[in-house]
Amino acid sequence: PLRELVMGRKGQKAASANARKKGTRGSQIATAASVLFVGIIIGWSLKSNFEVASNQNDAYHEQRLIAAQSEVVRLQSVLHNISAYDVDADVQPTSREGPTKEQSSPPSSLSPLRPVSQSTPSKSQQAPLQQKPEEKTREPPPSRPPGQVPATSRSARDEGSRPVPRPPVPVQLQKIGERDCFPPSSVPRLSFYVPNPVPVPGGFRCTHPDGCKYVIHVLPLRGFLGEQFSQQRLAIMEVIHMVKHLGPQYVLVEPVFIVTPHNNNLVERLVLGGQSSGLNSQRILFGRYALRASEVYDLKHLGTYFQHDMGVMLLEDFWALSPEQPRIDTLMMDHGPNQYEPGMRLKCQTKDGLDVVQEFHNRSYLVHRTYCQEAVRKEGWPLTNQAVPSAEQQRRNILPTGGPYRAALWQAFERYHASTTVFGLFFWRSLLSAKAYKWIEDPELDYLDIRRKLLFSDAVWTKALQTVRTLPRPFVAVHVRRGDQMVKETQNGGQHDIPHTAMIMNRVVQRTGSKAIFLMTDIQNEADLQRLNASLPHTGGFHMVEWPARRDWRQEVQYLFWEMAVSSLADYFISSGRAYWASATPSRDLIEVRNIVFGHDPLTTVWFGQKGPRWHGNVLDTFAHGQDC
Repeated sequence: PLRELVMGRKGQKAASANARKKGTRGSQIATAASVLFVGIIIGWSLKSNFEVASNQNDAYHEQRLIAAQSEVVRLQSVLHNISAYDVDADVQPTSREGPTKEQSSPPSSLSPLRPVSQSTPSKSQQAPLQQKPEEKTREPPPSRPPGQVPATSRSARDEGSRPVPRPPVPVQLQKIGERDCFPPSSVPRLSFYVPNPVPVPGGFRCTHPDGCKYVIHVLPLRGFLGEQFSQQRLAIMEVIHMVKHLGPQYVLVEPVFIVTPHNNNLVERLVLGGQSSGLNSQRILFGRYALRASEVYDLKHLGTYFQHDMGVMLLEDFWALSPEQPRIDTLMMDHGPNQYEPGMRLKCQTKDGLDVVQEFHNRSYLVHRTYCQEAVRKEGWPLTNQAVPSAEQQRRNILPTGGPYRAALWQAFERYHASTTVFGLFFWRSLLSAKAYKWIEDPELDYLDIRRKLLFSDAVWTKALQTVRTLPRPFVAVHVRRGDQMVKETQNGGQHDIPHTAMIMNRVVQRTGSKAIFLMTDIQNEADLQRLNASLPHTGGFHMVEWPARRDWRQEVQYLFWEMAVSSLADYFISSGRAYWASATPSRDLIEVRNIVFGHDPLTTVWFGQKGPRWHGNVLDTFAHGQDC
């Protein structure tokens, strides 16, 4: 256009020059040339300035793009909720205690498993598992923000069900580029996961034409000192893998965890006093209780993992198979009685026709047959397939964990298939993988697929949403573990020293502009918690579900799941701990839920612990480390 303008002016000058003297033509051409030259200079300058301004605004435009993408996700969630939910304001969310009055299905009557206190003597082995649930007053439904629809489907009043879980498509594992940590939050403001209600007993039906085979994971309750929740969960995940591997005739019975709440104040005194040998003893426990998987996990969602549509069988439906005495046809064992399981009566041996009564999760079972297959151990720890068993160990069917152990186990299942309806699995450690602390990386085990099916129960998720609605956005969730040996770091300025932990929290709050801190921790020392709370001036302290020392120990894992669900909805999550593979399981579990299952931005989840020798693997690419920020 500049050239056309100049040439047009040149034409006008030339046309008017016909009436003028020929001596003025040269000056007109010179003037036009000057205008053209100046125009070129001005155009080039404008172009350069535009490019500089564009480069300077790249960060701004990137932030606007992220915000726009977040808004698109939010609007998609709203549209999905509008199509899936009943917008009638009179319909209230389904409660854990049972359906609303409008629902025609009977209320859930799952029986709780009785806790056993250290101060209460054990009862006889024939003591029943069930106890009548205490009458509870239904809490009023939480108020919801304007425009948010209730989490009840249109078919809930007729079918007694809610929408099936719909987590986002899992993200592909990818390397984290050289971007800044803690980008603007893209966590959806509405719930993007809708759990199923707790199943109702009596709903199971075996649909396999040849009948069903049932697999139940068992542990004795009385006197149990074995692995804590984290290792039990890994063992149960391996049982889940077995059930699917065995085929569509096999059904998983609802798993049960044995929870052993610790007196962490006593643990800290023992550790600081050099008495670490007493950490795994009766005196450090408040007690123990059996926790049903349906209390913390969505069993219906888990049931979609298997090769059939029968799902997971509730304990009540399993017990109904043998009303007089629950029966285990073949009990597959990894070991016999030891110091961690004084209530275990059966020896680890392969023997038919035993017909012995054994207590598991506070209920008596009649065991007809046992099959013994142990793992090679060193100081109590199972060794992987790098270990070479001796001739005596081979004779006793003692195998390295991983491939050799799995192969022998599949052969045993095949051997007893025809004569067994109920298989019991007595394992409380991870034995199928040759990758110690790296089960998630084992290509022969579908850990990630199983992990995506182990999502929060309706009761846990409903409480978490109530808590999240009370917190201002954005907020950061923090996990601080300080039990057992980690208390030593409070004495030498380590990762769990109170000032160091507060420094990390304050820096993250300032970096992210977070308005609140949600803390999940096992610190029972209230003086230390008060010090930490007073060291967070930017948010006026932290929020908690309940201070650990004030909780009912019979609800320890339920509180933990509640905290994890809230943290999965946080805009940011940070953790302090040892190396990822050997550190606090709640943090590791949260990383998997936030970034692998729910698909949060990996750079919103940051680990502020030491990397350590096990710091490698593809899953590490789904979150960031503090040193890289």
